[in-house]
Amino acid sequence: MTQQDKQIVRELAKKYMALVTSEKQARMSARFRDTNDLRATRPPLILEEIPWYQMNMNGELDCVCENEKARGVEYFFRRAIFYMTHFKADNLYLPEFRIKRAVRSSGIGIEFEATDLKRTDAFNNIVSREYRDVLEDESALEKMHDPTFELCPEKDASELEFHTELLGDSIPIKLFGFDYFYYAPWDKITRLRGVEPILMDMYDRPE
Repeated sequence: MTQQDKQIVRELAKKYMALVTSEKQARMSARFRDTNDLRATRPPLILEEIPWYQMNMNGELDCVCENEKARGVEYFFRRAIFYMTHFKADNLYLPEFRIKRAVRSSGIGIEFEATDLKRTDAFNNIVSREYRDVLEDESALEKMHDPTFELCPEKDASELEFHTELLGDSIPIKLFGFDYFYYAPWDKITRLRGVEPILMDMYDRPE
């Protein structure tokens, strides 16, 4: 990565740190704690699923780093700064840059099989897809198994080295595992089967 990439990202990290250590963020952090402690208070209002590809009205989200990985970090900071500057929700940002631990998974024995049908915008990550039914009958369930996981400390060390060189002392860097668990069974089953086979089974084979 270039020195210019480092300078760009470090300046953004400093702006980010100024926002996340503000009085407003401290109040929001207290609101989360009070809500989790079941105290009578206004619960946090979290705003997610932002169509980011439509948000860059004035160039605030333009990334200019040459290195691809550095550009990914740059985009994280630009989005977070944009959010804290323009949105009035209670999404909480932490005073650190987090690197998710690398994990290898065996999977569950079956994988999604999809065909892209239509992309409405080159910058939109949402794409119309058709999913092939990989669970056509009960015998296909025999392919499924519990996943096994394996940590990858060598990759963690490499990621820490890269981000430490990129960010310097502009922001604390932290390795983490899982900060929340998201489970959406309808999303998963429709990707394994497609919507139409599920709807037909709800009528023909509800069991």
